[in-house]
Amino acid sequence: MKTHLVSNGTVATLQVEGHITGVTEVLEIKTQLSNVDFDILELTIEDAFVIPSAFIGYLVKIVQKDGKKILLHPKQPSLKTLITDLNLDAVFEVR
Repeated sequence: MKTHLVSNGTVATLQVEGHITGVTEVLEIKTQLSNVDFDILELTIEDAFVIPSAFIGYLVKIVQKDGKKILLHPKQPSLKTLITDLNLDAVFEVR
């Protein structure tokens, strides 16, 4: 997994290439995001066709507990379908 994170204080843009296969990758992303301040997270997932439940839970926490907005751009159709099937497409504002 490779990530690229840019933040201007209001919007953080995170691009994830490769697969998010488990807790190690989720912790890496959590650490990166905890080091920046943002109100809106633009998250692009390039290659992954599934994501771990720990990552989904972390994203839900960002929205529901932290009050932040997530704009999710899954590039793989199967990941977009999974998020829609879980009724999370509105929570994450899937594009």
